[in-house]
Amino acid sequence: MLKEQSVYMVDCPVSGGPKGAENGTCATMLGGNKNLCESLREFLLKTFSGKSVYCGPIGSGMAVKAINNTMNMAHV
Repeated sequence: MLKEQSVYMVDCPVSGGPKGAENGTCATMLGGNKNLCESLREFLLKTFSGKSVYCGPIGSGMAVKAINNTMNMAHV
């Protein structure tokens, strides 16, 4: 239904915390349509992201973020 209205969705969790956001160095993990994600990367890199990675279909960005958090907590 959303696609019929030209509404598309991506997931884009971030890593880097408040300091990363202030400094524009957050990492973003994109999930969704590859062409749409690629078109968003330049905007993200110009605004708050120091690194932006395409992870795969919708939900992949969140999966990578969950793995990142799990690894971080295991390290701590």
